[in-house]
Amino acid sequence: MSYFIVVREYKPTDFHNVFEVVRNAYLSNVFTTWCNALTREITFQLIVMAAAVLFIFLGVPLQYCVISIPVVVIMIYVLIYSSYLIKSAELMHSKKPIQCWVAEACEPFMFMEKPENVSYKVFTDAKVCNETFDMGNYRRKAGSILSKNHCYITHFIDYWNCCCI
Repeated sequence: MSYFIVVREYKPTDFHNVFEVVRNAYLSNVFTTWCNALTREITFQLIVMAAAVLFIFLGVPLQYCVISIPVVVIMIYVLIYSSYLIKSAELMHSKKPIQCWVAEACEPFMFMEKPENVSYKVFTDAKVCNETFDMGNYRRKAGSILSKNHCYITHFIDYWNCCCI
């Protein structure tokens, strides 16, 4: 069975798939940012301040003030995650793609092959792909977004077709 990738212009119906790709790209940096934030001095200051508030104002015994450590760590993760999520949503809703290209993978509904055993054919236009393959038998998934000039894309696809087929 054939597997192929169609590189085509952005259509308004691609908004949800493009939004998912952009969101996943932003959220892939959350764990690294969180680990970096845990090593900053402000994290330790927040832990001490939370323990002090628990001890002084709420009257929690000192040995129970250790609960401030996981509370601050979880709070930092939630703040970083939400800020990245809001940034991705802001990017998608404030800037409309002017010239955006979408790479859409078309695979059979019952995809049981190992990924290393599959080779893909790359098409630059959906019309050629529709003439060659029956698109009703394939599951479509947008995998990447490119916002460069068309000449760069065609050179890339020509290179891909020469080297990989």
